[in-house]
Amino acid sequence: MESITFGEGGTIKPHPGYYWLAYDWQNLLPSCIDCNRPNETKIPGKHMGKRNYFPVRDFRAVRPGEETQEEPLLLNPVIQNPDNHLSIDSTGVFRVTIR
Repeated sequence: MESITFGEGGTIKPHPGYYWLAYDWQNLLPSCIDCNRPNETKIPGKHMGKRNYFPVRDFRAVRPGEETQEEPLLLNPVIQNPDNHLSIDSTGVFRVTIR
């Protein structure tokens, strides 16, 4: 099994990647260039954007079909309404909305 880097602090854990989703049209969403590049913020060790890491809470799938057990930490605007989770304040800053 190939090792990929994921987790806070660059923890290396064995994971095959999501090879079974690579060409699944329902899994492909457009993303801006800053979100997909490994960018460092002005704070050393802190990264900006998703890069090639898909954040989930606790359980991470390693076989086809197990991804339905994951709890994604990113919104999928195709199946979730961002209005239910985000708002924009009067200065144009996004805020997380807890409902």
